[in-house]
Amino acid sequence: HEIKVDKVFIIDRLTIREMRKFTIFISLATGFKTQLIAEGVESADIYMQLKAMGCMRAQGYWIARPMSAEAISLWFEEWDEAKKFSLTH
Repeated sequence: HEIKVDKVFIIDRLTIREMRKFTIFISLATGFKTQLIAEGVESADIYMQLKAMGCMRAQGYWIARPMSAEAISLWFEEWDEAKKFSLTH
């Protein structure tokens, strides 16, 4: 099971108000013992904010654009290497 948070709460930036709302979603997911997924993550900054708040799963154009099934393995290799670098530097 999972709870997905719509991109309307995330797109572009997390304001103080959205961050407060997001902590409620995190509490709900924790209470229901389920995964929380943030939709609409479009930058490393947003990803890092969400991760710092306790959201470890995300989806959005910063992570990947829609792709064919054949492209997934190549994307996974590129994601692993490229994102490790961008998140640590």
